[in-house]
Amino acid sequence: MPRRATIRRIPVVDDLGLLVGIATADDLMGLLSDHLYELSLLIRQQSRREEDLRGEDL
Repeated sequence: MPRRATIRRIPVVDDLGLLVGIATADDLMGLLSDHLYELSLLIRQQSRREEDLRGEDL
């Protein structure tokens, strides 16, 4: 079975197509991790808010 090529780095270019950096798979994973953490905080905050509102209805 042939081995699949994996892409670990991609060029980052500006509007003119000039290279401004290289993004790595680790960069993207770190960014995704940060966003998922922020999302988990928002979900937790919203859940607490909903619990408080339910308590007021009783």
